[in-house]
Amino acid sequence: MYIDHLLNGWLIKVNKIMKNKSLLFIFFSDLRNLDCPSVAILMGYGGLIPFLGGVIFLVSGIDLVLDSSVILIYYGAVILSFTGAILWGFATKETLTKNTSQKKRNEILFMWSIIPALIAFFALITGNFVSYILLISGFSISYIYDLKALKIIKLPSWYLPLRARLTTIAILCLVFALFWNLFYGI
Repeated sequence: MYIDHLLNGWLIKVNKIMKNKSLLFIFFSDLRNLDCPSVAILMGYGGLIPFLGGVIFLVSGIDLVLDSSVILIYYGAVILSFTGAILWGFATKETLTKNTSQKKRNEILFMWSIIPALIAFFALITGNFVSYILLISGFSISYIYDLKALKIIKLPSWYLPLRARLTTIAILCLVFALFWNLFYGI
């Protein structure tokens, strides 16, 4: 009886989460049903190739011009900067409004949109361990801020589900590389 009550309560909570389009919905929703442009899917997942390739090169020990760890950090910094640029673009689109409160919220978006680039910059000038921590934190914070931006501006319905998947894979690659380097390299 008690277990049935717990399971029923859990199912109700899961149903509420799914109805509220929370993280589970955002991550597991079907991009095609959200009218996600095919080019966004293709380019988004294509952008993961250097992350995944960097991890493969790191593990395999293939000799490259640059160390695979450095390549992952450089590429991670570029993509982290790009996440801020996306918000800059959304904020720019919203500046056409005459509403004073909306203009204030857009100013917050403009200010936030440079933070990922600054985090990326510091990731490039610090040691590998700190660089990985900065990039992992930067991607996490950037995604959390994208969730908050949803309250400020209207984002395409497909943007956050696609972003959740891409960010998760990028973070997993960086976390793997961090631990690989802690135990086997650097």
